[in-house]
Amino acid sequence: MPKRFKILFITAWYPHASNPMHGIFIREHAKAVSLYDDVRVIHLAGASPRGRLWTLSEETDQKLSNGIPTYHLSTRKFHLPGLPFLVFIWGIWRAFLQMQKYGFVPDILHANIFSAGVPAVILGKLYHLPVLISEHYSGFPRKMLSPMDIFKARFAFERAARVILVSQALKKGIEQYHIRANFRLIPNAVDLSRFLYDGSKIVHEPPKFLFVGSLIPIKGLDFLLKALECIKDRRWTLDIVGDGPERAGYEKLSRDLMIDRHLSFHGYQSHDNVAEFMRQADLFISSSLWDNFPSVLVEAQACGLPIVGTDVGGIPEIVYPGSGWLARPGDITSLSETLALALDQFSTINREEISMHAKKYSRSEVGLQFHRLYEEVSSKRN
Repeated sequence: MPKRFKILFITAWYPHASNPMHGIFIREHAKAVSLYDDVRVIHLAGASPRGRLWTLSEETDQKLSNGIPTYHLSTRKFHLPGLPFLVFIWGIWRAFLQMQKYGFVPDILHANIFSAGVPAVILGKLYHLPVLISEHYSGFPRKMLSPMDIFKARFAFERAARVILVSQALKKGIEQYHIRANFRLIPNAVDLSRFLYDGSKIVHEPPKFLFVGSLIPIKGLDFLLKALECIKDRRWTLDIVGDGPERAGYEKLSRDLMIDRHLSFHGYQSHDNVAEFMRQADLFISSSLWDNFPSVLVEAQACGLPIVGTDVGGIPEIVYPGSGWLARPGDITSLSETLALALDQFSTINREEISMHAKKYSRSEVGLQFHRLYEEVSSKRN
């Protein structure tokens, strides 16, 4: 029997009570890893102006933990220069010791996001443990890092055994900062027991479009609505699944463009409901201005959906020829022309072939890639 490693995830992003969608793709990675190895998660939940210097609380909501033992670490917030970071590092060290008291002595530290990578590599040095860092932050290719962020990323990445990325676009974004590391590509994972093609090839009349995502500017929904206004004389409907601070503005925009009769806003939906929306749709639309590797596109493919996406970030690494169409990001004319083309052609797409292609993103396949990487770094340690 292959050895099951004990993997401690230390992550800056993770689902929690106040934001159940935050870093949900990291939880999917943890669930993929759990098929082959034993996983515990320490979520760096941020600083509080009151209370103890550090607090480690176990997640008791099974909908949030999804069967992965999860702990949220909060540290005390101070305003003296440098002190918050020292308390942050000290709190993580104490949380690490607490995990050992719970009987979990990790073989490997697996950080998620460069800010969590900094304390992880310090712990790795202290306890002679291999450290891997998974990076997901779109700020690298979008050139959003501050000088301190660059310092932290370089410090963490150049000391990690491996830096795991979900797309080539993210790798190029990191390298533009002249940061060198031992990079490895492993994609996001998808629950194929939930997102699956049911064998139906029914084309609705009118065709049903689907958008799933946070209603925030980076998702480009305003460009999508304006592009749809260009083809409002054709027959189509759009279901918009998701919520966010821009929802009221987008609802008003749809009325101003006089396309509101074509579309419905459904707000936040559970994963099960999202999967059902996908199975009932004819075409999935992503209008993002930037995305590293949107799991929602892979989920749509698992349900056999062709995709209209934007030629940005990691999206072209997902939407391959014959599975969909790409438009220029933020370009209303390009997006409207692409949507019109998709309306003419989507019924000829082989949906079963698309769903078969998505199997490479299954939890079992992604988890096996992680396990082999753990074996690799562990063997070099011995």
